[in-house]
Amino acid sequence: MLNVRLFSASDKERYLKFSKDFYTSGAALEPIPEEHMHRTFDALIADNPHADGFMILSDDIPVGYCLISFLWSTEMGGLIALIDELYVNSDYQGQKLGSAFLQYIEKYYKGKIVGLRLEVCSSNLGAIRLYEKQGFHFLEYRQMIKRLD
Repeated sequence: MLNVRLFSASDKERYLKFSKDFYTSGAALEPIPEEHMHRTFDALIADNPHADGFMILSDDIPVGYCLISFLWSTEMGGLIALIDELYVNSDYQGQKLGSAFLQYIEKYYKGKIVGLRLEVCSSNLGAIRLYEKQGFHFLEYRQMIKRLD
């Protein structure tokens, strides 16, 4: 059974393990420095108004996490939630936890946002099927990024 809660300070080690797994699983384009993971977690538990971190549990056992950030979209006409990272441990995949979590956050944010957006690697076919079943569709846009280090 799915349970979901916001991150607490005691989740840091579990989150770091899950995040390392996420970034080496093929779900992301490349691994990131561990420092980024620490900075992200610390911001999330400091009541950052720009993002939320969720722990995903199956029968009260932490099995994954999700990071969500917020941005304004003129195109969509309001605030949207960007699902930045969604991870479920491979031992628990195929149990519909991802689907249940996506349905949960739709209800959680109802009335607060106008839509959900996410990124997915083209090679991550399992995730693509999950997202399409939940009503997501591809946009014709290509993303670009520039680091300001």
